[in-house]
This record gives sequence, C-alpha cells and structure tokens, in this order.
Amino acid sequence: MRVGDVIDRSFELLRREWRAALLLGLVMVVGSIFLVVSILIGLGAAFGGFDALDPNFEPDMDGAAALAMVLFFMVVSFLFAVVVYVSTGVAARAAAYGPEEGTGWSGLGAHSWPALRGAGRLFGWGILFAIAISILFALALVPMLLGGEDGGAITGLLFLGGIFVFMLGAIALAPFFMVLTAAVFVDDASVPASAKKAWRLVGLSYWPSLGATVILWLFSLVPLVGSILVAVLTPTYQVALLQELEDLDA
Repeated sequence: MRVGDVIDRSFELLRREWRAALLLGLVMVVGSIFLVVSILIGLGAAFGGFDALDPNFEPDMDGAAALAMVLFFMVVSFLFAVVVYVSTGVAARAAAYGPEEGTGWSGLGAHSWPALRGAGRLFGWGILFAIAISILFALALVPMLLGGEDGGAITGLLFLGGIFVFMLGAIALAPFFMVLTAAVFVDDASVPASAKKAWRLVGLSYWPSLGATVILWLFSLVPLVGSILVAVLTPTYQVALLQELEDLDA
C-alpha cells in the first residue's frame, strides 16, 4: 500500500458522496457559530452583558450561578460533539455503503441510526480513556504533596515527561485510531472488536498509514478553514485507509 493510494481513494469517495461531506461541513460551520454564540450569551448573562466591558465592572455571581454557567457550557459542548460525531459517522458509512444503501440526500438517513450507535460507543470508551489519563496525571501530583520542593520538581518532570509521551503516543497511534473509528462506524461493531481489527490491519502497512494520516493533518494549516476542512475530509480518509488495508489483507 502507498500513501498515494489512500489519498486517491479518499478523494474518489469524497466526489461520490459529496452530499455527506457537505452536510458535515454545514454541521461544523453552523455548530461552531452556535457554540460561540451560546458561550457569549452565557458569559453575558453571567457577567452582566455589555456592562462587563466596563473596566470598573465587578461581576456579582454566586456559586449557584457559576455552577449553572459551567453546566450550560458543558451541555452545549456535549450536544455539539454528539452532532459532529454522528455526522462523521453518516459520512463514513455513506462513503463505504453509498451505492448499496441508497444515494442522494434520502440515502443519508439510512445511516443515521448506526452512526448514532457508533458515536455512543466511541463516546463511552472516550470517557473511560479520559478518566484513565486524568488518574495518571493525578498520580504525578503525589511527589509534590509528599516531598515539598523536591517533590514539586519531581512532579514537574513527571508532567513534562507525561505530556511528551502522550503527544508521541498520539502521533504514533494516529493511524490505529483512524482505522478503529472507521471500523466502528462502517462495520457497526463494538470498540474492542474494532480495535483488534485496526491493530491487525495497521500492522500490515504502518508507515504508509502514518504518512497518509500526517498528510491529512497538513490540511489543518490552511488559514481560517483548516479545522473544518480536516473534519470534512476525515470520514472519507478513514474509510479509504480502512478499505486499502482490507484490500491488502485480502
């Protein structure tokens, strides 16, 4: 498998299922605007609206109001993430099954429920992963709590080392997570089963898989629209990588 094979197939899928990509792009744009506006409204309500722009303004917000504001932000962000994940799943399934399960706008509806199930599975395991990472970083605080200044230095080193290892691991495992996500949506499978499949497939051609993933990341460098462009391209990229590796495994 070559990097160019993944790129060619991904754009072929994108041309064929442009409606799903357009839908995901609209979700990203409209959702981002809604998220920003909701946050601004929440901040305005909490801190006195435009009065908060006055340098002499002193916010008067009790604990209940602060908690309500935090919960509001969490709910809005969660709903935005769910919509993006489901739209990503719809785009991925459309790229994989478009000709068989229906074309056009009506064909996208058939993928909604499987995409919602896949998003739920990924969210659940994502929460567990976040908890595990949080526990590891919390353990790094133990030397500081027990050892004073020396312990603080050790904690600082552990944090820096942990961040370095985390970033290195995120880069090294990026193709694995790309294929895992595609398998969850396309195969409508559990996360453990998809992880097992992804680990086996990526192992067949790791470096081209990593190269294709890095090229996708490069689109994020496009000014203003980089993140939206990556979000739109990701589903077809994931499916293309999955299909290329499956063809290699056949």
